[in-house]
Amino acid sequence: MLGITVVAVKSALQRARVRLNEASPTPGRVIEPTDPWAREQLSLYIAGFENADISALEKALRADAAIEMVGTSLWFSGRSTCLRYLATVIGAPGDYLMTPTLANGQPAAAAYRRTADGSYQAFGLGVLTVTPSGIERITVFGGGPALVAAFGLETSRLRPLVRDTFGLMPGLHGRKLSSLGRTWLTMKFSIFLPSGFVQEFERFPSPVDAYERVVEIAKAADDAGYEALMCPDHLTTIPPSHAPLFDAWTLMTGLAGETSRVRLGQLVTANSYRNPALVAKMASTLDVISRGRLIFGIGAGWWEPDYIQYGYEFGTAGQRLDRLGEAVQVIRSMWTEKETTFEGKYYQVHGAVNEPKGVQHPHIPMLIAGGGEKKTLRLVAQYGDGCNIMDSPEVAEQKFAVLRQHCADVGRDYESINRTVTTAVIIADTDAEARALVPPGSSFAFPGDLASYGLIGTVDTVKQRIAAFEDAGVQELIVGFQDSTSVEHATRFAELFL
Repeated sequence: MLGITVVAVKSALQRARVRLNEASPTPGRVIEPTDPWAREQLSLYIAGFENADISALEKALRADAAIEMVGTSLWFSGRSTCLRYLATVIGAPGDYLMTPTLANGQPAAAAYRRTADGSYQAFGLGVLTVTPSGIERITVFGGGPALVAAFGLETSRLRPLVRDTFGLMPGLHGRKLSSLGRTWLTMKFSIFLPSGFVQEFERFPSPVDAYERVVEIAKAADDAGYEALMCPDHLTTIPPSHAPLFDAWTLMTGLAGETSRVRLGQLVTANSYRNPALVAKMASTLDVISRGRLIFGIGAGWWEPDYIQYGYEFGTAGQRLDRLGEAVQVIRSMWTEKETTFEGKYYQVHGAVNEPKGVQHPHIPMLIAGGGEKKTLRLVAQYGDGCNIMDSPEVAEQKFAVLRQHCADVGRDYESINRTVTTAVIIADTDAEARALVPPGSSFAFPGDLASYGLIGTVDTVKQRIAAFEDAGVQELIVGFQDSTSVEHATRFAELFL
């Protein structure tokens, strides 16, 4: 059966009109559809977005997807026949346009509402996930109060999509989508969860109280529209102490049962701590438990006290990267092959069976962290579905250029890789106040002057910093708050920027 996921949007659908001709319409002039098929399609889309009628939306999208161009980069672009049926509407403020487009490389139908100043605000989107065997999933972004009521969802703003995949939209008179306002193009945001690594649980009365606070943050993030919850994977606090520190994998498994929408992952699993075949099995199980919400983050490992205290061989940075290179091959094979056999210098696997492999297709997404230009970013190009660095927009742009070249060298589609950056959030009434709150030891994790590029300052400054990251090609920011155990910090940020 076709899988459908839904995200609510804080906006109600107004009136609907369709024009059938492709000529530039006269403002205020509406041409009603005369083609019976066009009328039926329009009514199905209205029912889907306004009345939370998922079956109607599915039927409409399936009908549009029957066009022979489905699944190609030309789907619904230019002057296709389909454009006549999902066409622009220009009328009084409150009218909207519906136009076919691409979203993250997948065919989609986008809905925009015309405002009093003549601009358009995006508020609805139906995205098809197309595979060689047909339509696998429809993800619905939109719907308003009816959709919220039908699915018991908390109201949240439109979830963001990747800017570079859109380009020029039919029916918008040559204007780029980016000119329609940042509401549509805003960055995806995820939360860097507290785990105890920086001794943030030391002030809690008990470990149970600390865990309950993490659950509160997770539930708030689930409701607010954050993309994912990402947890560090460490065994020893920084600096080493006796303060509480949770295991990342166990923590994520617990949170899977406490949330329903937000994705879950590690930032990142230290490869050295677990055999890769075993961690592939763990990931597959967690993907099932979370109903397909796992992001598998992995890195070479770096915090030497973890290795010393728990008896792992630290080795050199080069050796750890070599181990990572073998591990990601084992893990990917365990998720995609019937059996896995691997003979490496560090890891050997013989006929390993991993069932179930998880819920997501074609496999669980693998995020490989690190900015090393020769080895790490090449591993991303070869095996990763996402990358993560911790640096400024300028450095991120440089790293992405290197990644793009690695992709070209190995024949990989650069745009298929989710580009993420981890940064810090400190919001104050003035930039000076915010800068003064930057922890003295921040340079241990963030290179350079964090205050000059992190999300640190007034609301307006933070908006500018987000735009700078977006312009550098960052698609998702994983944010750590000034007080990582504060539910209020997470919800306020969501209200301001999501």
